[in-house]
Amino acid sequence: IRQLRTSSGFHSNPKPIENGDGHFYIIQVVPDLDVNRVKLGFASNVNARLATYKTSSPSATLLKSWPCRVSWERAAMDSITRAGCEQIGVEVFTCDDLDKLVHNGDSFFKIMPK
Repeated sequence: IRQLRTSSGFHSNPKPIENGDGHFYIIQVVPDLDVNRVKLGFASNVNARLATYKTSSPSATLLKSWPCRVSWERAAMDSITRAGCEQIGVEVFTCDDLDKLVHNGDSFFKIMPK
């Protein structure tokens, strides 16, 4: 298990995010049961984050991600989910229109600094 976790990018002594750069992501956590249930958040390594969700939900799917600073996470989440989404857990939402959700993300990150 340790070897698998290490090869997936997890370490026993994780380094803090030095500059706060990473990605904001939308992951469908259980698309085979509810395609509209998504997890939003920030990760320094999106593929490693997706791998954590796949341990409990092998069908978890990355819908989209954008370059992001850690300090933007809350504003991005509030902006992207402003219409048609209901928060059902910590950073977990049910959204009526995933295309609209992605569009809101594209719009938000388009105006953020590079």
